[in-house]
Amino acid sequence: MSDTAATQQLTLITHALLVGLTPLIPLPLADDMAKQFLQQRMVRSLARTHGVTIEEKDLPGMLSVLPAKKGCLSGCLLSAIAYPLKKLARKIFFFLEIKRAVDLTSYTYHYGYLLDYAMREGWFAKRGLKEIDAALDDICRAAPIKPVEAAIRATFQQSKRLLLLPVSLVEAQLTRIGGAPTPEQVAEGLRAAKSDENQQALNSLAARLQNALAAVPDEHFTKLRETFVARLNA
Repeated sequence: MSDTAATQQLTLITHALLVGLTPLIPLPLADDMAKQFLQQRMVRSLARTHGVTIEEKDLPGMLSVLPAKKGCLSGCLLSAIAYPLKKLARKIFFFLEIKRAVDLTSYTYHYGYLLDYAMREGWFAKRGLKEIDAALDDICRAAPIKPVEAAIRATFQQSKRLLLLPVSLVEAQLTRIGGAPTPEQVAEGLRAAKSDENQQALNSLAARLQNALAAVPDEHFTKLRETFVARLNA
């Protein structure tokens, strides 16, 4: 793998990690908003790398879409009740949250991997955005993901302290908002959570996962690309 390819791979892994950690944020609504913000940031990053234009209005239709925004009263009440319960559940059923984090990281990585491939191979000039997104979603949900999932799970199990550091910093920023946050407030909270210690933890996690993924057989990714192309040509 060339230095450029390795750098792009590390960028993709870092985005997948950040998205995957959002289930560990014990703040109702904010975790989903953070997930969508980070997923869209990954798409923007890949688009810039390949010189592909994706309109901002089309981004919410890619990957996951947030549920309809609740009114202030119901949203604030939900946050007040669910926050302590979810925070307690994270401590008691940490392994369940990790399972969700592994699943989401795996899905996001596979989606990003194929999106990067589609942009690199010029598929956006041949097919529309909606068609490509639908194909990506179908493949990521149906494709066998065990090799990558196993690599992610092993990395997470060996790095629990590193996992919780970025989550704790984000949680500290978001709890200052009070009540039901807006997507803009969540985005600002994520930006404010940046620190040298946080970045070091993410870099270490990404490097560990990159090493683990290097052991995944090439056949897995070859089959993934072939299935994606076949789906588009069907």
